[in-house]
Amino acid sequence: MNRVSGYLLVAMAVAMAACGGGGSEVEPTASLVDSVCAGTLDREPDLSSADRIAFRGPAGIQTVDPDGSNPAVLGPGAFPLWSPDGGRIIFVNDEGIRVMNSDGGDVATVVEGTEERPIALAWSPNGRCLALASFSFVGENNGESFIISLDGTDRVSLGDPDRFSFSSFTISGSLPDPWSADGSRVGYLSGRSTLEFGIGGPVDPEGVEIAVIDADGTDRRVLTSDGGFKMFAGWAAGTDQIAFIYSDFETLASETGVAGIYVMAADGTDRKRIADWPNEVLGGLPVWSPDGRRLAFWSEIDSVSSLFVIDADGSNLTAVTSGGQCDGRLGVSWAPDGQRLAFVRSCDAPYFLADQDTSLWAVNVDGSGLTELAEGVEEGLEPDWSPVR
Repeated sequence: MNRVSGYLLVAMAVAMAACGGGGSEVEPTASLVDSVCAGTLDREPDLSSADRIAFRGPAGIQTVDPDGSNPAVLGPGAFPLWSPDGGRIIFVNDEGIRVMNSDGGDVATVVEGTEERPIALAWSPNGRCLALASFSFVGENNGESFIISLDGTDRVSLGDPDRFSFSSFTISGSLPDPWSADGSRVGYLSGRSTLEFGIGGPVDPEGVEIAVIDADGTDRRVLTSDGGFKMFAGWAAGTDQIAFIYSDFETLASETGVAGIYVMAADGTDRKRIADWPNEVLGGLPVWSPDGRRLAFWSEIDSVSSLFVIDADGSNLTAVTSGGQCDGRLGVSWAPDGQRLAFVRSCDAPYFLADQDTSLWAVNVDGSGLTELAEGVEEGLEPDWSPVR
């Protein structure tokens, strides 16, 4: 897991510049995917992480119960993401991309240093690999998406080397899940890099497209061909559907234009616009529910600024919160039962541009049980709810 204008072009330029250099190209290694990354979870869940929410707070990476109780500080870092079994957390700090147990112990390094700081990061469904996207703000066509084993020893480059490709991270703290349910394919954005950036991706004069590729680096398929600006918003769990943001360039440049949230089949067919997505304000990506049937997102619809939930077919649009608080704009995460949401409440600028008054909240999808969990810091909160019930 928006807005257009120079405000956000500068925002993305700052974000990308901070990411450091892209990785070197590696020949596809089918054995890595076949023997390590492919398949679903084959271990028992770690029940100690059940119903815990990880986030970046004033003291670094923290966890808390959804009622705000039992807060714990795990250590310095950002972008915490629970493993599929809830036993580990991947995160980023000055020492690189690292992994630790759910209690903060046994910290290990996956990628050293800041050379490959991610703009997107996601666990494989079996919890043995990571899909990672890095960016270098030097030269052209300098972004890279790749799969890496958890011990950091094996890596498979993804995408066309002549195109800039990554699974979009949008400033929002909400990261899309690029993996298909069986771990065999990865979705990403494809477009030539330029020095102009849009919301979560490059503004390529030829347009940005949604693509998928087998996780061994073969059989790349571009699913869209209409140009314009797009953001990849993840693969629905248990289904073969992909969500994304789309706006043509005329709408993107307009002060009043409204982009759209779209859902399509993973072969590019059955494309449907299901909701408006404002491109004049900084909004986060829509996030799939654990059962792949609904999406949660922040938007302004019918003059209501709210955290919304909508069915994947575009029906049952529901405002979960209201009051103009920009709820979920800078991060939202589903509980594993699909009945609750953790979200960031903030209406300030992106975390790398200005101090902001952020706070972490939880709420039932029917709008009841609104609970404040933590105060924020200027860097944002980036919530991730443990997948373990």
